[in-house]
Amino acid sequence: VIDRAFALRAEPGRLYWAAQRLIAVDDAVDGEELAAKGVRFAAREAYLTESLAESLAPLFDPDTRLVILPDGTTVEQDDLTLNGAALRRFGDSLLVLGDLRLTEDCAEALSNLEYLQVEGDVYLPESLADALDAVTETILDGDVHYLAGKPLFDKLHITVDKSLLDAFPDGLTLVDCTNVTLDGSLTPADVIDHLAFYDCKSITCPAALVSAVNAVADGMGSVSTPDAAEDAG
Repeated sequence: VIDRAFALRAEPGRLYWAAQRLIAVDDAVDGEELAAKGVRFAAREAYLTESLAESLAPLFDPDTRLVILPDGTTVEQDDLTLNGAALRRFGDSLLVLGDLRLTEDCAEALSNLEYLQVEGDVYLPESLADALDAVTETILDGDVHYLAGKPLFDKLHITVDKSLLDAFPDGLTLVDCTNVTLDGSLTPADVIDHLAFYDCKSITCPAALVSAVNAVADGMGSVSTPDAAEDAG
C-alpha cells in the first residue's frame, strides 16, 4: 500500500516491486514528491484514486495495469462479510478484491453506495436485489449469487436439523462454512426445498441425503456419510 507513511520512508531512486498489486488511495500521498525522489513502481496492477492518478501513473512500469478509482474509495484486499452497520462504515465507495457477502440488513447502506467494485463473487439475500441495482456505479467481475432464505456465512461447525429448518420457513443458505452436518431427521425433500450450499468445505450427511445435497450445492469441497467420516478418522 502506498500511503503517506510509505512516501516519507521511500528511498531516492529505488524501484518498488510487488508480485500482484499496489494500492494508492491515501490523499495525503504526494506523487510529485515521489517523482522528485526518482521513485519507481512495478506490479501486475495498481489501484489509484483519481486525484492521485495524474501524478503517480507516470511512476509505474508501462506493463502495469492501472485501475482508476473514485476519490474516497475504501479498498479491502480479502473476502469481506458485512452487516448493515459495517457496510456504512466503509463510506460511499468500496472496492473488494475478494468475495463480498452481505446480510439481509444491508439494504439501506447498499443502496446509498455511489461506487461498488468487487473482483470476486457477490453473495447477498434475494431481498437486496433492488438495493444492488440502486448503486450508482457497479463493476462486478465475478458472479452475483442471490441467496434464498436466511444466509449463514463462515460457520466453522454447524449442524442442520429439522428444528433449525422449522425456525426458518423460507429456508437456509450456507456460504463458505467449514464443517456442515445434516441430521438424520431431514428428508431429501427438506434438503431440496429448504437448503442451499455455496463453497462449503465439508458436508456430512446420511447416505439417503447425498444425492439431494449434490443437487443444491455449488463449489462444494466434499460430501460424506458418518460411516465414511469415521473410517477416514
